Amino acid sequence: MGGSLPPSAPDALAGGRMVLASASVFLLPLATAIAGALWIRSGPSGQLTGALAGFAAGVAAASILTRFIRRHKKVVP
Repeated sequence: MGGSLPPSAPDALAGGRMVLASASVFLLPLATAIAGALWIRSGPSGQLTGALAGFAAGVAAASILTRFIRRHKKVVP
């Protein structure tokens, strides 16, 4: 069952860029959901609406940030 690992894709993330992309995909939606819930404090339904809107904004921002990170890869001479 042993063998070598498959070659990585030319646009694969590695190192610090992988950490940044992973953290942005997980932490950015979480942080914006919390911020949305705190921003609208009118009641439970308002907080839920704010949290869902913040989560959606965080997912969109994480998607854009990840695309930006993938596009700007390090050039190795």
